[in-house]
Amino acid sequence: MEKGSGDVAINSLPMDALAVLAKRPNVRIVETLGTQIQYLNFNIRDPLLNDVRVRQAIACAIDRDLIIRTLLGGHAQPAVSMLPATHWAWSGDVSRFTFDRRGAAVTR
Repeated sequence: MEKGSGDVAINSLPMDALAVLAKRPNVRIVETLGTQIQYLNFNIRDPLLNDVRVRQAIACAIDRDLIIRTLLGGHAQPAVSMLPATHWAWSGDVSRFTFDRRGAAVTR
């Protein structure tokens, strides 16, 4: 792209490059919903992670909106399942955990 020979790029640019490229008069950036999902996977054989309360606390401790704003430059949306919302089998009828400092505490 820098040389003027690229015309299409899908999921191939670092997020911080978008702001730089958007300032160029000869570059047009088109954003659409994607299919990429990032997630945490837990080894539930680990005695600590086997406790559902610990996994729920970890889910509550992650500020996904902050990650999207700072690391992804606002170019993402929080996922609610392993399937993207654009997938034919996606259902929004799932348990959701939002950032909650109090919910991130586990007491025994």
